[in-house]
Amino acid sequence: MHLRLIKYIFGLCVLACMHIANAQDIHFSQFYASPLTLNPAMTGMMDGQMRFAGNYREQWASLGDPYLTSAASFERNMALKNGDRPGFGLSMFSDKTGRDAGISTFKAHLSGAYNKLIQTSGEGTVVLGAGMQIGIANKSAFGDFTYPDQWVNGNYNANVATEEFNSNSPSYLDVNFGAIVNYVFGMGSSVFIGGSAFHLNRPKEIFIEGTVDNRLETRWVMHGGSRLVIGQGEVSMTPNFIMMFQNG
Repeated sequence: MHLRLIKYIFGLCVLACMHIANAQDIHFSQFYASPLTLNPAMTGMMDGQMRFAGNYREQWASLGDPYLTSAASFERNMALKNGDRPGFGLSMFSDKTGRDAGISTFKAHLSGAYNKLIQTSGEGTVVLGAGMQIGIANKSAFGDFTYPDQWVNGNYNANVATEEFNSNSPSYLDVNFGAIVNYVFGMGSSVFIGGSAFHLNRPKEIFIEGTVDNRLETRWVMHGGSRLVIGQGEVSMTPNFIMMFQNG
């Protein structure tokens, strides 16, 4: 009885938040380890030709039903004769508000970028990058919830159709864009700054039919940092910063 009541209260809280609150995108504390969810312009911006990335986060595990977020990406670039490097890749992530019941989000994006090499008068080089992502997103509810109108004469009946929650599973097109400036000098040291905008098309994200026209607002990102190589290249430091804004 208590477990069912807890599930019911949790379900109402989740649905209420979706109805009245503004959504917040997933993000990783180690954001630099997930380049394609940080800035599409970073697609293919690397020393090698290919890069794989994987991320996993478990949040609020002490509550017994944690938020689970995982992401994976693959990138490849092609070195041109003039030093430019166009790149392409694929990124996917899954986010669940709990193991047993909650809201599930899945997104998959194709990513492309062009990195333009500009020689400077000194020893360093400047790389200007711009990239775009186009993908699909899907949200759905999962798990078992119970509702008041399913309790008849004090007994729960799962066969009773509830009028509390008539959900759909929204899918929509998602468009992202980013740009970055990277200055490389010395023995592999660099300083960079970039910006990106996610959900440029402000897609509709209507979870309950008949409710207000809810749109996923654009998330604006500014980030930067450096890679400082010390000595003969055996040691390096990589300080980074990030700022994100989404609908206030």
